[in-house]
Amino acid sequence: MANGSARKLIVCAQEFGLSSGTSHAALDLVSMSRVSAVAVLARGAAWTSEGPALMALRKETGIGLMLEPGDGRNPGAAIAWLLRTPRSEIARDFARQVAAFHDVAGIAPDFITSRFGFHSWPMCRAALFLMLERLQLNDLWLCNPAERLRPVMRRSRARWQALGAAAMAMGFGTMATQHGYCVNHGYAGFVQDAKTYPVWHDFERFCQYAGPAPMVFCRPAYADDMLERSDPIVDRRMRELMYLSSTRFADMLELLAIRLVRDPRESL
Repeated sequence: MANGSARKLIVCAQEFGLSSGTSHAALDLVSMSRVSAVAVLARGAAWTSEGPALMALRKETGIGLMLEPGDGRNPGAAIAWLLRTPRSEIARDFARQVAAFHDVAGIAPDFITSRFGFHSWPMCRAALFLMLERLQLNDLWLCNPAERLRPVMRRSRARWQALGAAAMAMGFGTMATQHGYCVNHGYAGFVQDAKTYPVWHDFERFCQYAGPAPMVFCRPAYADDMLERSDPIVDRRMRELMYLSSTRFADMLELLAIRLVRDPRESL
């Protein structure tokens, strides 16, 4: 099937810079053309050391910033931080993360996403757009975690996670469009039974039941000391890396006539 008639999909490896294991996994998958976007944790311990290698692949992948909610590493802590922090300070915190990204990358990010999709939450949107306006970041796209009910129900797994993210992101796509930003239309990657469920089954559902400009996120990694000590899904990360590196994933993309793209504007 010709590229013009192929279905287009963004596959985004998250948390580059969290550790050497997450960073090296993303680099390998970009080199294999198995992911088309990489989301960077600019506060991550490995961003400064591993960032130059990612920027060397600039022509091969979209490189975005994954905002973190203050010091919160779980949804409850993120919500607490957002509720007690003034909008202006949230915007300044976002700006500091953009600066940390720029210090290594030398350019602005291609897109903005976040842990838990919190940048799309109602209590956070005003701060996000304030930061974007002040820094004059106009030529990027924004990740929209909202998803339609039908594909969520057809995937049949991790429904509550997907529906919760969609509920918190309700109206975000419209607001982003009003501010002049493009967003993805379709969002998948939530998992349950992460320690036991087959990765291939999840990804085949993610890729089959998608939207017109969809994004699938993944968390691949090689095990390293940091992940082994502190990450409860390190085994899932390794299995995602193995699957995305496999011929099975490549064959699935070919069978479904999917072409990986780095930007939702390539899909519209």
